[in-house]
Amino acid sequence: MKGFILVPIVLAGALAAALSAQQQSTVSSTTAVDINGHRIPDGPETIRQTSPNGTEITEKMQSINGRMVPLERVEEKVLRDDASGRLVERVIRRYDPQGNALPPTKETVDEQKKPDGSTTTQTTTYRAISAGVCS
Repeated sequence: MKGFILVPIVLAGALAAALSAQQQSTVSSTTAVDINGHRIPDGPETIRQTSPNGTEITEKMQSINGRMVPLERVEEKVLRDDASGRLVERVIRRYDPQGNALPPTKETVDEQKKPDGSTTTQTTTYRAISAGVCS
């Protein structure tokens, strides 16, 4: 029976190794020391996941209730990257202090390379408007 259990574990390990070669993940955060000498979170925790399809960056902060809630998530996808330039689609999702999603923002960044070596960058932003929200 141990042989049957070992095979799925070995296959799962090989699958995890193959996936980790495709996707990289980093977590960074800062801490401070309180008056009692205990380490406490100081600022947002940033989680960056990079894959061949794009990048996702999530910032989390501790809420007043003590749980980690997202502040902002940025998903970036490269749609075109060739000799003529680069086209990137960026979706920005922001959250309120309780972690509830706010309307997303979508940006397209079009960088065009000119024959003389200069580049022209055009950024287009699309924002959703939430009903009942005044600014």
